[in-house]
Amino acid sequence: MGKTIQEVKSNMLEALSLHLASLREENEPVPKPESVPEYLDVPELASEADAPGGSFEDAVAYFEDHRQALLKTYEGKYIAIIDRQVVDSDIIWEALALRVYTRYGYKDIFMPKVEQHAQTVHIYSPRLR
Repeated sequence: MGKTIQEVKSNMLEALSLHLASLREENEPVPKPESVPEYLDVPELASEADAPGGSFEDAVAYFEDHRQALLKTYEGKYIAIIDRQVVDSDIIWEALALRVYTRYGYKDIFMPKVEQHAQTVHIYSPRLR
């Protein structure tokens, strides 16, 4: 998030740098990029009125309904779904998010990892005494 495109880019670069540093610190492999960078002229702030339609819930339903077909092309990758179609993909979520939000503006966009089975993440809340 940020008030200007430059601030957003700076924040995203910082987030990516921290993520990569964390991977290296934990001796985890740093994935090689599989995407082709695309440079776009971006207005100072993208307007939600200019962003494509479709709801987040529609994108989730599309993903669940088409998971098996999506596995054939995108298994192991993150995808961005807008208007019930895949608009981009990448093995690195942060790189995908940067491209998608730059192209479509800041709105709710479903970007799941395409895997055979959905992963469940358990987050425990702190106990209050």
